[in-house]
Amino acid sequence: MVYQSGKMTLSTVMDVFSGKVNDVEICENVKNGRNTYYTVLVIKNHETVRKLMIIMEASPMGRECCIDMFDSSKGFCMVFDYVKERKLTDFFMARDMPLELCEDICLNLVVQCMTSGLPYPLLELIIKQKQIQLLKDNGIALSYAVDLEELDENCTEAGCVMQCALVVRDMLEKKISKKNIGYKLLAKKIPKQSYISFRELYKDIRLAATTAKKRSLIGRIKAFFIRNDSTIFRILLIVSLILAILALIVFISRTVWGDIPLLRLFFHTFKKIGTESLID
Repeated sequence: MVYQSGKMTLSTVMDVFSGKVNDVEICENVKNGRNTYYTVLVIKNHETVRKLMIIMEASPMGRECCIDMFDSSKGFCMVFDYVKERKLTDFFMARDMPLELCEDICLNLVVQCMTSGLPYPLLELIIKQKQIQLLKDNGIALSYAVDLEELDENCTEAGCVMQCALVVRDMLEKKISKKNIGYKLLAKKIPKQSYISFRELYKDIRLAATTAKKRSLIGRIKAFFIRNDSTIFRILLIVSLILAILALIVFISRTVWGDIPLLRLFFHTFKKIGTESLID
């Protein structure tokens, strides 16, 4: 499918979701020829379009988060930035990382939600439907491949915070220990729906984590290797390839010449200088 707007020409490269109210497609802007991708919500329900327009207009940054809006033969299209999928639920390996690193990722999630500028009804859908991507540096990005059938136009910050608190609780639950004060605090406050702002949630996680911030040397080393595992793997792979090539050169040299010519540069170099022998 090709969508034409005043700003861009969007060609569908992948169908992500097809629902009663809307479809979600990943599209490439072929107008600029730069392999620029976007997430496009194709809304087929007129009432949902009306709700979204009201929501976007009511939010101070509502229109800024949406790159483009236009009508098409399939429905009303809303264009958002494309975020490469690396879902938090799939890549968060809590059992393999220190508690402190888990807490840092939880704080990154809360900060991202707090500063996204998204209208609360849309933000709640993103969190509720787990459109949360874990970046390789343990940062957080929010994506927009949501089912708008569950859109609640009356959602406030309190509703978003409770959804975020549930995600954080589930993350910390995997690291249950005596030091995991954050999980215990969330487990008590969530049933009472005590959180009404992201600042309160951030403050609780931050304060609960302060007692565990003094890491041991082993803990810091472990955290470093976990944070940089992909980089370390690439370095080890390159070193392994270099060693394999050197081993191959040595093998070929031994097979062809009976010794290794390269080593002659380092051994017996000064046995003879000019016509004088230093051995005699």
